[in-house]
Amino acid sequence: MSDNTERKDINLFDIAEIAANAESAAQSELDALENEASSIDVPIEKGETAEEIQVEQQKEIKEKKQTRAEEIDEAGEDSEVSLKSIIGGDILGSDWFRRQFFYIFFLGVLSILYVTNRYSYQSELLKQTKLKRELEDRRKRALVANSELTSFLRNKSILENLPDTTIHPTVDPFYYINLNEK
Repeated sequence: MSDNTERKDINLFDIAEIAANAESAAQSELDALENEASSIDVPIEKGETAEEIQVEQQKEIKEKKQTRAEEIDEAGEDSEVSLKSIIGGDILGSDWFRRQFFYIFFLGVLSILYVTNRYSYQSELLKQTKLKRELEDRRKRALVANSELTSFLRNKSILENLPDTTIHPTVDPFYYINLNEK
């Protein structure tokens, strides 16, 4: 029972960290083996050429890499990303996600800023369109009112509107020009 409770207390991030450390150690070990294999002078036996020796060394390195990769996979570091691992939340504990967390967070913030900026732009555009329509409507109303006032103030219209008054249009000019004076 106590073993099970201790296993439950181990955090998913701890497991991922252990696997990442194992992977980095394995990679450094493989790099060291490659450097060592290239620097070792193997005694040439009779009938062997330098090309054959090189091919054998490459085969050994490939075999070591393959066995080390199998050990890493057995340790629990799964390089495959599947739908099951995403839905199950296993991807959140992976080394890749921890390395890319701030980048993913930054992309999320940028997308939120983009959406809010686009929304505010569209709302301002709608307000501007509404104000333009209102301005055109007021201009048209002012033009109609001005034309009605002009037609009402015409001389003929005034006489028609005042038929029973004693006001009559004058036939005399408004200003007298005296031409006989020198």
